[in-house]
Amino acid sequence: MPQPRRPRPRALVAGLALLVLGCGPTLSGGQSDANSVLTAISTGRAAAFNGDTGWRMTASSGLQLTSNSGQAWTTATLPSSVSAADVMAVSTEPGGSTLIAAATAGDLDVLVQGASTGTSWSTEQIVPQWPAGFQDSGSPDSAMFAQAPGGFVDLVLGLSLGSSTELVDNLVSTDAGASFVQAMSRSDLVWQYVTFASPSDGVVVAGPASTFLYCTNDGGASWTSASLPTGFSQANLGQPMVSPSGFLIPATVSHANGGETMILFESTNGQSFTQAGTPLTIPAADNPGEVTAADQGSSIWVFASDHVLFTSTNSGGTWTEVSSASVPEGVVEATLATASTGTAVASTTSCAAYKSDCTSTEETVITTDGGQVWTAES
Repeated sequence: MPQPRRPRPRALVAGLALLVLGCGPTLSGGQSDANSVLTAISTGRAAAFNGDTGWRMTASSGLQLTSNSGQAWTTATLPSSVSAADVMAVSTEPGGSTLIAAATAGDLDVLVQGASTGTSWSTEQIVPQWPAGFQDSGSPDSAMFAQAPGGFVDLVLGLSLGSSTELVDNLVSTDAGASFVQAMSRSDLVWQYVTFASPSDGVVVAGPASTFLYCTNDGGASWTSASLPTGFSQANLGQPMVSPSGFLIPATVSHANGGETMILFESTNGQSFTQAGTPLTIPAADNPGEVTAADQGSSIWVFASDHVLFTSTNSGGTWTEVSSASVPEGVVEATLATASTGTAVASTTSCAAYKSDCTSTEETVITTDGGQVWTAES
């Protein structure tokens, strides 16, 4: 499951060697009650869903897990050595493992709860290996997981070099997170999202404006620039999705009138993308900036602003607008468990003064009728 993150700046004792290669075999709504989720974890998200599984970090109970799209939650009992404040990233997989990355003194622990371990956790300690020429100690600033069929797990650790660049340490597991080996380490633009469709094929959206796209076809050992259609090199790329044919990425292009066009790009292996379906025009009144999208088979949902949701039942061939006060605002993450059941994480920011003393909360919401009515999860 891809997870966005926002690295925290750190001091570093070295210069930056930015590597952007060119993918192929020749190159190696928030509330203040106890059920509102917290946003103070390094992934930048305090809740996420993957099909009918999901997780959230609550103020009252800590980490909670669900296996039925959030209709019921179970509080996860963490090892005594790990507190909720240590959690940097969480990943769930339908019928698979729950993974936690937790900061330790100078290193990072990966906790795994799977079918073989029941409700108990196995732990592996990881020492980040930053690129040669950089000297630093301590835990990484950020972490995110991506799981793929067959027990494959990609773990990305980031060490911030500023607002747009970071050191990236990429590790992989072939045993559902029980053990990891380093696949690649380099300095790069900030990695925003990582998604794997198979143990070999993955994609990464990178850059401060999410305009760069990398791919791998060797399980994360090497990453190169993926190819987008001509004219879309500056498009804003959303979180990649896994489609029946491979990858599906929403991209938005802004217009002078304040509106934007959302185009879906698809690829079988992440190397070269082509346009899929019909472009979706989002008027200025509903422009969300970067869109959040979710897919399930041929069903695709795209969240806009002003309580508007666009849905398609034919892989983006045609679009239907759903406009209702019940549609959540500020959706930052969404998934479809079925063609009619969807869950979303809605974020709300409030400020005590103009752009100062601001706090953010996230709320998990669910719909079972194709997006017409959404309810907050208890």
